[in-house]
Amino acid sequence: MQQNINDLCLLPHTEEELSIEQRAEITFRATLSQPGVGEGLSLEESRAAVADLAGKIRELEAQRLQSHTWEMIDTLATMRAARAFHSWRIFPINNLPVEILEHIFSLAVYSPAYLNASRTRMALVAVCSRWRSIIVNTPELWSIIPVTCPAPFYYPILCIQRAKAHPLSLFIDQRDRQWNRSETDHRFGPVEMRVLFTHIATFMDQIQQLLILADTWAEILVALDILQAVRVPRLMERLEIHRSGDAYVEFRQGFSSKLATSYRLFGGAQATALSHISLNGVPIDFSPAPFRNLRVFELRKLAVEHTPTLEDFLPVLQSSPQLERLVFDGACPQLSKNCDGEAGLWKPVLLKNLRELSIGNLIPDYAIYVLQLIAAPELRRLALEGLVSEDYTCFVEKLPGRFPKVMVLTVNGLGTESTTALLLWLQTLTNLRYLKASCVADEFLDAFLNRMPESFAADVQHKPRYIPVCERLEVFEIVKCSSINFQAIQRFVKGRASMQVPLRRILVPKGELDGGKTLQEVWMRRTGILSSIPPGARPDLDSQLRRLIACSAFAAFFFAHPHRMSSNDTPAAVLKAVKLKKGKAKANMDRPIKSGLKLSKRTQTTTSIPTDVRDAVQEEGTEWAWTTLADASASSRPAIFTADGNYFFSVVGTSVRIYSATTGKVVSTLSSSSTGSSASRVASGEGHSDIITSAILNPENPFQLLTASLDGDIKIWDFLDAVLLQTIHVGNPISHMCAHEKFRGQVFIAVLTKLKKNRNVASSLDKGNTMVYRVSLTPKHTAASQSSKSSEIIRIGKSKAAVSMVVSPSGSWLVVIAGHKAYVSLTSSPESGFTKFVSPEKLTCLVFHPIDDYFATGDEQGQIRLWYCLNSQLTFNATGGEKRAQTTTMHWHAHSVSSLAFTPNGAYLLSGGEESVLVIWQLHTGKREFVPRLGSPILNIAVRTAGESEEEYLMGLADGSYLFVNAGSLTICRAISRIRLADPKSIGRPVHTPVPLAMHTKTSTLILPASHPSSLQIYSPESSTLLSELEVAPSNRVSRQDEKPIEASRVDFVSVSPSGEWMATIDKRENEDEFSAELYLKVWQWDSSTWVLNTRIDRPHGSKAVISMDFSPTDDIKENQLLMTAGLDGSIKMWSIRSVLVKGGKDEDYWISRSKFSFRSDVPLDACWSPDGSLLAVCFDRQIALYNPYSNLLLDCLITSDIRKPDSIRFVGRSGRYLLAGGRNGAVLWDLVTRTVAWQYYSSIEVAQVLAHPVDDLVALITQPYAEEGAIRTSKVLHFKPASSKPFDIRSLPFRFRAVSWYNLGRASRSLVGITYSWSVVLCGDETRSPVYVENAPREISLGTSILSRRTLFQDIFGKSAFIDTSIAAPSISLSKPERREGPKVLSVVDTPAYLAPPIETGYSSLVESFLTKIPESEEVQHYEKQLADTDDMVVDFEVAQPALRGRAVDDEEIEKLVEIFQKQTVEKTPKRDKPSHATNGMNKVMPNGIRSSTPQTPPPNTPRINGSTYGVLHNAVKSSAVPTQTSSPVTVGKKRKKSTA
Repeated sequence: MQQNINDLCLLPHTEEELSIEQRAEITFRATLSQPGVGEGLSLEESRAAVADLAGKIRELEAQRLQSHTWEMIDTLATMRAARAFHSWRIFPINNLPVEILEHIFSLAVYSPAYLNASRTRMALVAVCSRWRSIIVNTPELWSIIPVTCPAPFYYPILCIQRAKAHPLSLFIDQRDRQWNRSETDHRFGPVEMRVLFTHIATFMDQIQQLLILADTWAEILVALDILQAVRVPRLMERLEIHRSGDAYVEFRQGFSSKLATSYRLFGGAQATALSHISLNGVPIDFSPAPFRNLRVFELRKLAVEHTPTLEDFLPVLQSSPQLERLVFDGACPQLSKNCDGEAGLWKPVLLKNLRELSIGNLIPDYAIYVLQLIAAPELRRLALEGLVSEDYTCFVEKLPGRFPKVMVLTVNGLGTESTTALLLWLQTLTNLRYLKASCVADEFLDAFLNRMPESFAADVQHKPRYIPVCERLEVFEIVKCSSINFQAIQRFVKGRASMQVPLRRILVPKGELDGGKTLQEVWMRRTGILSSIPPGARPDLDSQLRRLIACSAFAAFFFAHPHRMSSNDTPAAVLKAVKLKKGKAKANMDRPIKSGLKLSKRTQTTTSIPTDVRDAVQEEGTEWAWTTLADASASSRPAIFTADGNYFFSVVGTSVRIYSATTGKVVSTLSSSSTGSSASRVASGEGHSDIITSAILNPENPFQLLTASLDGDIKIWDFLDAVLLQTIHVGNPISHMCAHEKFRGQVFIAVLTKLKKNRNVASSLDKGNTMVYRVSLTPKHTAASQSSKSSEIIRIGKSKAAVSMVVSPSGSWLVVIAGHKAYVSLTSSPESGFTKFVSPEKLTCLVFHPIDDYFATGDEQGQIRLWYCLNSQLTFNATGGEKRAQTTTMHWHAHSVSSLAFTPNGAYLLSGGEESVLVIWQLHTGKREFVPRLGSPILNIAVRTAGESEEEYLMGLADGSYLFVNAGSLTICRAISRIRLADPKSIGRPVHTPVPLAMHTKTSTLILPASHPSSLQIYSPESSTLLSELEVAPSNRVSRQDEKPIEASRVDFVSVSPSGEWMATIDKRENEDEFSAELYLKVWQWDSSTWVLNTRIDRPHGSKAVISMDFSPTDDIKENQLLMTAGLDGSIKMWSIRSVLVKGGKDEDYWISRSKFSFRSDVPLDACWSPDGSLLAVCFDRQIALYNPYSNLLLDCLITSDIRKPDSIRFVGRSGRYLLAGGRNGAVLWDLVTRTVAWQYYSSIEVAQVLAHPVDDLVALITQPYAEEGAIRTSKVLHFKPASSKPFDIRSLPFRFRAVSWYNLGRASRSLVGITYSWSVVLCGDETRSPVYVENAPREISLGTSILSRRTLFQDIFGKSAFIDTSIAAPSISLSKPERREGPKVLSVVDTPAYLAPPIETGYSSLVESFLTKIPESEEVQHYEKQLADTDDMVVDFEVAQPALRGRAVDDEEIEKLVEIFQKQTVEKTPKRDKPSHATNGMNKVMPNGIRSSTPQTPPPNTPRINGSTYGVLHNAVKSSAVPTQTSSPVTVGKKRKKSTA
């Protein structure tokens, strides 16, 4: 009705407001339709207009409260339209970057309903010219192409052209809603389908998703014919072909011949990218199927003759381990000829990732057949549809226990006459949350109103606990209300509420209810739990159900009794009511509900998993296999030598390693525990479960070792056989242990009494108090178990936290040092307790003199005291009195003394500490001798005496290595270097700093940080040896001055080029003054055996730190080799090689800065190369920029708004299609081909590391679950595939990584190598099963295998083989290859640091011998005989040496002649020489073990040789003779002869 503007407006306020809004919208649209409107207005003018209009609108709104005319209404509407227009002009969306607008538009276009894509595109294009330009020029927005129009298909062709090279999603829907079901009468015929596919075929390689929906056979057969002829689309991931017509159709004569054979998609070639296949009523040839590795597989409405055979179908399932959805709807594999009706003769295919299974429209035999085909222990959704044509009781009987984890159950028609079978199946669905039902009988819903016994016991008197069937059921969806009896629904809802398990939601599709007019709808609405959902909606397990599960008791109470909840009800009152209801429910659990359904005793048994499923499912352990490649800590306890000195024991963590004193190899390990590998002995109860604090030899049996640990156990080991003999359980943590042969079967132990829980063990050993006991090693009672308590424990006394405890060599005294006191006790009277002697400084170490009754201590100030307080007149004060003792003080150390040791004769005292100097004190004179520059602080000292061998001092250093010092020459004679990462001083790495870790694939070695932060270690995992140490930043390794630690350079990053020729490092030295801080980029070149510094660049990014560095993957051409660095200065720099011509005509390469670029003012967080080197991805705070590394052009920008501050990006696999970005809260995987997010993963726990495999399409996320203080810091490794955001494998590890990388980058291995927070090098995964890593295993020791026998003088003369017992000599000679000495092993001594290498003169002979090859005697004889056969009139000298293993007997006559020669030449005669001889001192100098000196002399002709050695002392004694004399020696002396002509 037309209104007069002067008339008063009498409309209600709400109707008036609606009228104003309508008028404003009409005016606003009319304004926008005018060409050029608003173009002359600036942004400031629009803002001013909005402010002015807002004030006027407020005035008009105030006038509306009084009487007003229609004119004011029109004015207000005009004002609102003008404000909307100007607000639109200044809206921020017009100022957003183009890439942001593209992302917003893509979210609008990518609608779940593909038909909406065209409408959305058209609507966005019509907004403005700028939006039109953006949309038209964005190929991604045109990649979704619905084809619903008839020929000639102009719009789909236009979309394909605008999509350019972007992957396409093609939806061909040519169904006719008014089709009369006639195959010959359809608006879309085969000709149109062929025309359409003619256009599509040229873009087939570009199609990623293809959906074909048609009605008639003619259309489908045309599509199949073309798909059979085209080649495999390389990007196609999803293919769906649906024919909506009937399965059986009567055709005219001749047409059905086309259906006689099935069609082979893509000519039978394998579609490797295809992961989603859905076939509905179309014949496809499965022999073999052109698809593997499926994630979704659907078979629908197939005639029996078109279904695949079992032999063709099973390979598809077996090759699809990641299958998530499987549908059999009116189609399944043909029944096997070997099927006997009950169970097939095949093993079910295990589908561990199958989450959804649908079985529908099959007869009972086929439905059972489908169940027997698969085993899906992780199934979450189960749908049974259309199973109503017959009695499916036999099918239902097969269901119990087969899918126990089902959460969503859809039943759309299930016919069964046995309610008992139905109930037995439902009771196994303990995790059911969501029920979706249609076309079911009343008995189906009534089955949910029963209770079942929770468990059954053999005892008849046991009263079982009854629980409701599917007690976790919370949501009930009615697909079609008219298909279910309303009374059954009403009973179902009320019955569940009365059983105290009420429903929380009843879902009904929109349109099923008619507006609340019927009584049924009124009742359902009054329940308060009714909701309407869109038709076809599916439950979301990941969000909707979790929210339902997380509902509290208040929600359950409200849903069950909505009429009882009022606004006055407080939470406390509701909670009280809930508690009362729970109490009643608990009482009701003990009795079954009265129901018409009764169970026989036979049916009341626990349902188990079917046998075929149980056999197919293999449970996986959650813990990942791992092993330690390097120890985390060095032993602080002195080494313990065996009685013969050939082996020594080293205590590290929970293990005792047995070393060979001569070779330095680990020959066995006792108490291998979880600190060494996942295959620990702790699980079997053999090893210690905590830190081993003491290890001593059994005084009664030198072949037994006693160990004590903080786990409170004393263990007795037979270390030769690596067998645990006995365990004595004390109960409290043991910090020290000692023993003496005087007390047979007893030991002295120090027990910690105040070791707090959840406290670090290392920091707790020096806190609290210590109780000292004498414990018997005899078990309390004899039993078959190895573990028992001690039969006798005698208390001696109490002290502060003990530092050391020792028994005197005589066994009369027991001394304990703790704090500033030395506690002395007489072992013969333990009841007298301790006498305390006070020290002015805190004591650190203790040792007893081996002969006299006095002991020495070291303190924190570097002083050494000799205590003379042990005498027979000493009176002990049991009340704890303190005394002073006579002492002698010696002082040289600047810091605390860490270890002391006496020599066996008691004449010398050895001391060491942080200064890295071994000090030898001569006690009777007070003089000192030094062994300086050992390279690392000394932790412990031990003395080795081995028979006739010279005495040696063994020092354990803080870097984990051992040094042997010769007592006579005071020089280092051997070094046992082991890899060690933990920092021995206070110059280590803070927790937040990066840790260098890389792998040199050229030599298969790991590059690791060293104990000193300025160095790197080269470690070979294959041989478990430390090859070398590279000093990246040269520094003086001296002890600290006073208490202030020395600030050392630190290597933060290391990167190796793929070819292995170049290595880049970043080292820095921080300082309070930023200007004086040092930061270097160093590039090293591999020189066949070591790294050589090539280029050093100072401050590559100014004063800012470098956060990422990596070489380009394409380094085959020198000009293309690039090095990328990203820094906190906001720049990314490229470095390249430049060659210059130097003297000699050679090219010298060095690295220079090539280019520099940045992204706005953002600071990069990480950067990485694509596998082919064509892209460089740089991660910033909220986005990832993709650059061309050679032109520095920005190619694309990806938004990562879902991940908070991503700090890591990696390309996945060799193809480089996927880009992974990870942050602390999860990860996102981008598909760079489609420029879409492939998947996102959100984690409630912290994501520490993100790894992308360089070879396989594999992603690993390492998370760190929260752990309480003192608990084990564990981590989890989640493995993903690019196709799914659900991890297909989850493994746990009992540690956390500081740095981690894929191991063995050249192979497709899932193993990881990393550095833990406890500074251990750990290998995780499949490679841990390699036999190389068995160092932590206990092994039997063969006596004498590591003993180097000492050669005698006669063996040097005659050779060692002359004195071998012929009775045990080998009866034959092995004609094997000549033995070669391993040169590289000898050269490895040269690669060690200078402070660890032995003197050069001691290794010269062995170094020379390493380059020489010893020819076996058998080959020498054959070579000589061959020369005789080929020599004519040639005079030759030859000798034939006997095999070394044969040996010979040396008679007395030969020995007497040799003695006579020595007497004549060395005693009776002193020959005078006028001319200097070639030999030194007239003889060739003979080195030990018969090795000749470094300057061997050529012997004169006809010089006799004994065992191939020429000695100068025999030169003047033995006369030359052309004919040799016959002797008893088996050596044949060479003679001159001519070749015989006979």
